[in-house]
Amino acid sequence: EVTLCSEDWYSTGGECPWNQGRVARGDAVFGKWPVRFAEAGAYEFEVRRWPREADASLAGVPTGARVVDAQLDDQPVSGLLYHFTAGLRALPVARVQLKAGSSVQEAAVKSGDKCINFTARMDAGPGDVEAILLDQSGKALCSAFYVSVRKSAQATR
Repeated sequence: EVTLCSEDWYSTGGECPWNQGRVARGDAVFGKWPVRFAEAGAYEFEVRRWPREADASLAGVPTGARVVDAQLDDQPVSGLLYHFTAGLRALPVARVQLKAGSSVQEAAVKSGDKCINFTARMDAGPGDVEAILLDQSGKALCSAFYVSVRKSAQATR
């Protein structure tokens, strides 16, 4: 499994969200990942706004109630590492669109969904991956900041 994060985007609109402050604010920025698939076959794509460990919904914000295992200046960190709690912004995410190689798919987001999963058949070699968070009217809010990709055990129809 490979997790793609927005810090590795090739920007297609706006600046690259190079730190978690940009992710926390839900800036209207867009990008895609140029990837190379080692083998042709079915791949599973898990699309998220927040990193998996934040355990937050696509349309919500992390609670910050998790225990942090980090230290700064030899002092334990007791809250969110970068203190972006005040800057966390929910987005009205209603749909997710995934463009993976020549495949374009879209799915509705239900209340509380933390991710949307897609399966796409990919050819071996290069293939861009782009995931876009959309509102109810279909307006693009921003690109998804995290996508995990893994080879599927199932064949794609």
